[in-house]
Amino acid sequence: MTFPGPERGSVGCIVAALSGLLGALGSLAAPAVAATAGEPVPAAALVAVCETCHRADGADIPLIHGRPADELARSLRAFPAQADATVMHRIAAGLYAAEIDAVARVLSQQPTAAQP
Repeated sequence: MTFPGPERGSVGCIVAALSGLLGALGSLAAPAVAATAGEPVPAAALVAVCETCHRADGADIPLIHGRPADELARSLRAFPAQADATVMHRIAAGLYAAEIDAVARVLSQQPTAAQP
């Protein structure tokens, strides 16, 4: 079974995001990372998961690069209570506070293109 590409609200975007998250979490077993249970996933791996759907070029939904870190962190902390948030409530619910802060900081420092 194939899914459509990562388009706005598509199953393909959801599958791609979950696949990316699983890949990032799976990388914890790699010797180069050497993380243990309960240790935050590196921000770069989490940002790569975000970019599965949220692209810096504005080609997908919504732009998150270059937004203020406090706004991004606030949004990520609010998602777990939003059952209608497609896949974001599931992803955000699995993040540690330190991961949320790190992802928000990294994304806020990245440039973004104008929304199409």
